[in-house]
Amino acid sequence: MKKQMNVFKTWVTLGRFFILPLLILFTLFPNALAGFNIRNWLLAIFICGSVWVAAHYFNASEDYRLGFDKIEGGSVAKEYTKASQIIPQGLFSVRGCDITALFLLLLSAFILFFCAPLRLDKIILYLLGVFSCLSYVRVFKVHKIGEVCWVLAFFAVGAFSYSLCAHIDCTAIAVGILLGMLFLPFYILDQLPDMKPTDKVIDITEIIFANKLNPSGFIFFGVTATYVIQTGFVLMNWLPSMTLLSIFSLPVAHICGVYSDYKIEKGAMLCVLWMTFYVLFATIGALL
Repeated sequence: MKKQMNVFKTWVTLGRFFILPLLILFTLFPNALAGFNIRNWLLAIFICGSVWVAAHYFNASEDYRLGFDKIEGGSVAKEYTKASQIIPQGLFSVRGCDITALFLLLLSAFILFFCAPLRLDKIILYLLGVFSCLSYVRVFKVHKIGEVCWVLAFFAVGAFSYSLCAHIDCTAIAVGILLGMLFLPFYILDQLPDMKPTDKVIDITEIIFANKLNPSGFIFFGVTATYVIQTGFVLMNWLPSMTLLSIFSLPVAHICGVYSDYKIEKGAMLCVLWMTFYVLFATIGALL
């Protein structure tokens, strides 16, 4: 029984389920903008959640196969997740990860095709999310453009969740762009502890690492850019003005930036908290 519980705990750790509350808000915000519908919100949670968690399992096996995750010299275990060390230590199998990912993707497709009215825009956005899930390591990470993959993935989450309630329009594009931008600071902080000295500096994370730059500078730039772009969307009438209630999350963003200079992992956790408050306040504004 103890061994079974340990396997279950390992399986949960690989799925990074701690991030799911954020996904609930990431699907609620677009739903609120499109005219709140609880059935469509639940569909978005289950479809996007299945794809998101499938990505964690599939990318865990891909990271191991391509040598990103290994006991020494690879991705390090972090304060908020030890997932990168589970397969290298033999605590869970590559095959188990692949089977779990396949099951979750099939589940998401089943829910989409049998529970939601089908339209071309929904199918395209769903496939964009699946593409991001399956290609992160082999297409994006190996070419040091992982940030692009996550922007595409969360654009798909936002626009797809909106499309379950309404046809794609400028508001859907705006919310997709905002959600994509929101995840960038966390991605940078998450990847920084894994950086190793290299002669060839390509991506943003390597630039910060190689030049010993303070991560807070990038965090503050990313946060400022997000608010500026959101304000632009409001001025263009792509988003309701009340979504600017998200400005109340600024104190958390500031604390996140300060912490990231001294303890990156704490900064990453605070970045998740900032995203949570940002989307929560924006959603409240959308519902008012």
